[in-house]
Amino acid sequence: MIKSIEESEEEVQEPEENMKEDLHSANCTTHALAGHANPQAAKVEESPKQHPITVLIKTRSTNNFMNSKVATQLMLQNEDCSRFDVEIADGQILKCSQRCRRVKLLQQDQEILVDFFLLPLDDYEVVLDIKWLTTLGDVT
Repeated sequence: MIKSIEESEEEVQEPEENMKEDLHSANCTTHALAGHANPQAAKVEESPKQHPITVLIKTRSTNNFMNSKVATQLMLQNEDCSRFDVEIADGQILKCSQRCRRVKLLQQDQEILVDFFLLPLDDYEVVLDIKWLTTLGDVT
């Protein structure tokens, strides 16, 4: 399940934003875990709201990224952030200027809160860095 959760911050926000407590959710089920030629990556396919999603778990990624179209389809709340460049595997440079904060991922009864930067990704809908995996604790 993916949910966007409003984070209570001490910074000043517009009054109508303070009153919003929308939670946007989507059910996810893991269908497959496929090995990759790269030992530092794994691919997971999920289906939030009957929409297949390909998640790349990448140990060398420094941040979590989501395809901006997927964030729109899932109706996740996004916000502007400081613009920065992201170099992807094929050497292409993508511009990032938006993010979704505190998106709740529910994976086999484990809830994880993840911040995503939004990019126009082609091959994957979501790229997770390895840090989120440590929140699961021991996996047996």
